[in-house]
Amino acid sequence: MADGPTIQQASQRALNGKVTIPKILNIIEKIRKKSSVPIALMTYYNPIFYYGLDRFVAGSKAVGVDGLIVPDLPLEESKELRGIAERFGIELIPFITPTSTPERIDAITKVARGFIYCVSVTGVTGIRENLSLDVAEMIRKIRPYTDIPLAIGFGISNVKQAKEMIKYTDAIIVGSAVVKIIENYQNDLSVLLRQVRIFVKSLKEAIQ
Repeated sequence: MADGPTIQQASQRALNGKVTIPKILNIIEKIRKKSSVPIALMTYYNPIFYYGLDRFVAGSKAVGVDGLIVPDLPLEESKELRGIAERFGIELIPFITPTSTPERIDAITKVARGFIYCVSVTGVTGIRENLSLDVAEMIRKIRPYTDIPLAIGFGISNVKQAKEMIKYTDAIIVGSAVVKIIENYQNDLSVLLRQVRIFVKSLKEAIQ
């Protein structure tokens, strides 16, 4: 619903490759043995619902997942999953958008855990040449309600944008730009890994 063509195509590749939730959890279990970096699973609500809420959260906790990001789960419908996640000690990450009212920001920040995903623009995910200049204003509106870390996402795809966005927030979220690299080099794993590493390192150095 919020994904642009890059993520949509990646989802189709995953389906074609017969990716399943148990396979994803198995990968996370292997990662967790080598890394203590927090891991958040990002998915739409339907796979969680179909798999079973308790089963999904319990399985995620068992392999070391720290957070869940569910873009199409609105605050008003999140109580059940939020309660299960809290029971297992997993953070359910909320979203705030440029169109969120002060009343909605207040309600979201009261239940927010981990960090808040701040959507930089209206529309779908994807690489953008220009990002909204209203990001600073949005962060300024949110900050009086909470001290929780604020992370900005949607559209950040290069070092210049990363440097600009980190002026206003605590973290940046980059999805489509990384997935595009994976798409471009999917037939050569060693090159793929090297290109992703170079790109992510450049972003990390830019915001530090």
